Amino acid sequence: MTIAGRVPPGTHVRAPRQRPRFAAGPSRTAARLAPALLLAATCVATLLHFATPPQDLAGYAAYLALGLVLPGFVVHRALRGPQDTWAADLALGAATGLCLELLAWAATTATGHPRWIALWPVLAVAAGLGFPAGRRRVLTRPAGRWPVWVNAGVATAGALLVWHLSRIFLSVYDLPPTAHPYYPDLLWHLGLAAEATRSVPLQTPQVIGAGTLHYHWFADAHMAAAHAFTGIALPTLLLRLWVLPMALLTVVTTAVLAHRLSGRPGAAVIAAWLVAPAMTLDWWPWTASRMEVFSPLSPSQLYSMPITVLFVYALSDLVRRRATTGTVTLLALSAVASVGAKASSTPVLLGGVLVALVLPWGRRSDRRRLAATAVGLIAVEAVGSRTVQGGFSGGGLQLFSDLSSMWAYHDVVTGTSHTPNLRTPVLPGLVGLGGNRLLLLLGMVGIELVRALRTLLLVLPLVLRPLRRDPMAWALSGMCAAGLLATFVIAHPGYSEYYFLYTTVPFGAVLGAWGLTAVARSSPRAARVALAGVGLGAVVSAAGDLALSHGTRRAAPALVLAGLWQPLAVLLAFTVVLVLVRGVDLFRRRARPQLPGLAGLGVGVVVGLLVVALPLQDLVDPRTDLATHPPPVSAAARANLLDESRAGTWIAEHVPLRDVIATNDHCLGEARPSCAAMSWWVSGLGQRRTLVEGWAYQAGPGRLFGDPQLLALNQRAFTDPTPSVLQALRDKGVDWLVGSTLFGVVSPRLAHEAAVVERFRTVTIFRLVSARPRAPAVPA
Repeated sequence: MTIAGRVPPGTHVRAPRQRPRFAAGPSRTAARLAPALLLAATCVATLLHFATPPQDLAGYAAYLALGLVLPGFVVHRALRGPQDTWAADLALGAATGLCLELLAWAATTATGHPRWIALWPVLAVAAGLGFPAGRRRVLTRPAGRWPVWVNAGVATAGALLVWHLSRIFLSVYDLPPTAHPYYPDLLWHLGLAAEATRSVPLQTPQVIGAGTLHYHWFADAHMAAAHAFTGIALPTLLLRLWVLPMALLTVVTTAVLAHRLSGRPGAAVIAAWLVAPAMTLDWWPWTASRMEVFSPLSPSQLYSMPITVLFVYALSDLVRRRATTGTVTLLALSAVASVGAKASSTPVLLGGVLVALVLPWGRRSDRRRLAATAVGLIAVEAVGSRTVQGGFSGGGLQLFSDLSSMWAYHDVVTGTSHTPNLRTPVLPGLVGLGGNRLLLLLGMVGIELVRALRTLLLVLPLVLRPLRRDPMAWALSGMCAAGLLATFVIAHPGYSEYYFLYTTVPFGAVLGAWGLTAVARSSPRAARVALAGVGLGAVVSAAGDLALSHGTRRAAPALVLAGLWQPLAVLLAFTVVLVLVRGVDLFRRRARPQLPGLAGLGVGVVVGLLVVALPLQDLVDPRTDLATHPPPVSAAARANLLDESRAGTWIAEHVPLRDVIATNDHCLGEARPSCAAMSWWVSGLGQRRTLVEGWAYQAGPGRLFGDPQLLALNQRAFTDPTPSVLQALRDKGVDWLVGSTLFGVVSPRLAHEAAVVERFRTVTIFRLVSARPRAPAVPA
């Protein structure tokens, strides 16, 4: 027997085991910063490889640091104090900067001084540091920091996402002038970004007489603000500079949210690897196209995701902690920003708040805060739906409409590739027509669920006890459920219902990371079993990617039905695991057997299935679609595209910003009354307002233009350019004419009635000389 603190003579004492530590001072700091610096270097090298002008890259980096992150960081800190880590402070500060930037853009553009936006960071920093409490919060260091391995894990996920975006976007779309085609929506958004440099709220530059634009255009305002701040050309911003930072901000904010909710830094790495894959488990060759969550072809979706994550982060503090003025302010600011960022954002957020509100447990004060948040979201959505949302009335409600995006539906049911009737209660051809149709319906629903596996993690609060009594877990689950439900019941000609599903991806990723760390921390055995589950899921996912069918293709109905087993096997295994986890949980409440790792195995398998999709999606899946990989075009078509691109670049450089242009180019392909009126290169590449260009997003795809007399007058200016016709255009504010002979007619007489200022083979640009003073077409 020994006395405490003393050791018998001759006893060998082993020195306590010391964990290796980094050297103090600069070496430790360098080790922590190395992953972020390597990720930044990867972004720079990638952008330079794809012909980004170095001076623009340097200017945009300065804008990100000084015009977005710094003022957002200071204001966020002044409102809420330091967060858990420096990564949280910087990421949430950048998202806050996105929201505040909208106010600065609106104020400076509305007053006619857009360049004054360079002053808003100074004002924001001064406001944050201008009172003692705010200054104290800003200057306080965060309580913790991420270990080096967490920084490395999150940065690696970001680097793989950069690689993916370079393959599907940066390598596909060149800077103008170019002979390669652009996805029409890119030109549409380029025109809106140009309009955001001259009007608040935005007018409709493609059909200037349509008045105020009813569309979620906050992403375009962000690019206009960056243009005003730096002077960088809008095409360079849209096609190069803004894509990678916005996608990476979503990854980091998602990781930060997972850390906050779970209390474990390891959850940040898991969440980053879950959110970063553009799609997951797309093993069936009849799904038509990949689910690109981070697709830059939808700037509004890319822009909205970090803002919605910011909202949920503030909501977690509102529910879990005390409701400070700073938290409420940030919650309101992010709610307003999200309603104009993407129309699908607010309904998804509202669904989560409502689910958390109706739970039978939780403190009464929490429920009051949730109720107030729900009322606020409803009010914001009511205002936003009448101001910064909307568009053509081509959408509606139809059960399973999203399934018509799959080639399987057209191969087995319709036999054509035409858009089905969207006005029936259920997608036509799937109900009541025999066993094969029922099998196809069940199979396609299952495949859609497999593709949305991250969103299906909404079930974790049901099967994991640590999450079950946390209102934030149910809020995330409700957001996922709302997005999934909207995807299955909303019908849209352009399949925009998928954006509800994309909005849920960060929240499903957080649930998966939270659930896995909650199980792993319950016991060492549970942690080992969970890790084994991750490895098992990764092996299954890799085997599916390597061994199962890939590549979109058409096929006979019998072959389509026979191939349903591939993704459905994954869904069946997922369902069995969830049932087993729930069953064992109920059994343990009664018998308390020693089975602590089964829940970890189930969650680990699901996480493993998902995370391996990130490195494999660009290695073994050759699937492409017309958006991310346009088909090859002939030499003649390339020459015509180059004419349009050169003409658009000339217009952007030489035509005054507020001038109006009339053009005879409205359609993709041959002009006819009900064509695909989505030709937007004049307002997009040219960045100027047009009298009538493409009208598909005002009237709807394939519909007639709403003002046939105006369209007829516009066309007569090119086919029959009499002095009276041209004077009528002058009276409507038209200053320039852009005539294309590719699919239209340009009368030789027009060269005598208007001044020819530039020719590009198939495109001629004319200047109208005013015969008498006229009023401007729209307010300046």
